[in-house]
Amino acid sequence: MADAIKSLLHEFELNNKVIALTTDNESAMVVCGRLLAHELEADFNNIGFSHYRCAAHVLNLAAKQGLEMIDSSIKKVRQLMGKIKVSTRLCDELRAICDLKKIKHLKAELDIETRWNSTYYMIKKFKKMEPALHLLAADNSSVALLYPDSNDKENY
Repeated sequence: MADAIKSLLHEFELNNKVIALTTDNESAMVVCGRLLAHELEADFNNIGFSHYRCAAHVLNLAAKQGLEMIDSSIKKVRQLMGKIKVSTRLCDELRAICDLKKIKHLKAELDIETRWNSTYYMIKKFKKMEPALHLLAADNSSVALLYPDSNDKENY
């Protein structure tokens, strides 16, 4: 990777103009940044070159570690939302309950590993529709099995 980056810098005559490389925290990229810094200093007298780890990636890793402490609660919400999302019957029942209780119906959403704040949005939708979801769970035993209990609700 370092050779490919160095080659591109040379091809576009940027070797003496580049001052930094920002990457994710993957170990190969950390090694690439270290190697690239060393090579640019040696080959092009670019002493000011630095490698930085992306602050957004670092923040995302910290948030993921924090979420691991309440992972069982999040799994319940994920399973519940997943079950509703794939079932036309449950979606229709939830929409009918929302209409009856005058709660804004929101389409069930699952979090996605590569979308950093998708867990937040999944939980936010769950909380906004919680009264309707509670009624759906009271009316449907398969939904009730997945519905988070009071201990889980303290976690999010």
